[in-house]
Amino acid sequence: MMIVPVKGVVTHLKHIEGQPQTLKSNYYLSNDYVNVRDDGSVVVGGGHDTYSKLPMAEIMYNNTDDSEYPYTTKEYFHNYLSKNFTDLKHKVFVNDYTWTGVMGYTSDQFPLVGELSVYGRPNNYIVGGFSGHGMPRIWSSGKYISDLIIDKPESDITHIPSTFKIDEDRMSESKFEFIGKLDAEDKQNARIFKL
Repeated sequence: MMIVPVKGVVTHLKHIEGQPQTLKSNYYLSNDYVNVRDDGSVVVGGGHDTYSKLPMAEIMYNNTDDSEYPYTTKEYFHNYLSKNFTDLKHKVFVNDYTWTGVMGYTSDQFPLVGELSVYGRPNNYIVGGFSGHGMPRIWSSGKYISDLIIDKPESDITHIPSTFKIDEDRMSESKFEFIGKLDAEDKQNARIFKL
């Protein structure tokens, strides 16, 4: 199993006329999420279709440099709310800042959590590869690891889903789904992603 760096792009949108937009809840649109902030501004993350294929994918996959993202993604977010919400069709929003962050993805999109001594690394532990879902998963995973480190009895160890735990099958997995799809779609350029 490998953990592959994958970047995500997020933008902050605010109404330039100073009037708050009318969205009252958060939304999930296709591969994007829309998060309404208390001040009426909106955070939108996604734009996956703008960088899922080469040459833009080279900037986003297996690349830990979070100082850059595809220009097409920033363009995608331009007038995002006006394009996707009819109530906001005639309002103008500005992308006052856009940023990217690096997430660690696994091929099954579950984190790798556990002790590595069975792999010849005694007193080494792993908690990683949350595939963009670290915030809700890290707390119990971290508690689980700390329970292992202090050698708590099995009955007292914090529960985590079995799909998070490292095991021989998961650790021997060597394919990363996105790379395989890219290879099938674009064999000539996919060689840059060979891991």
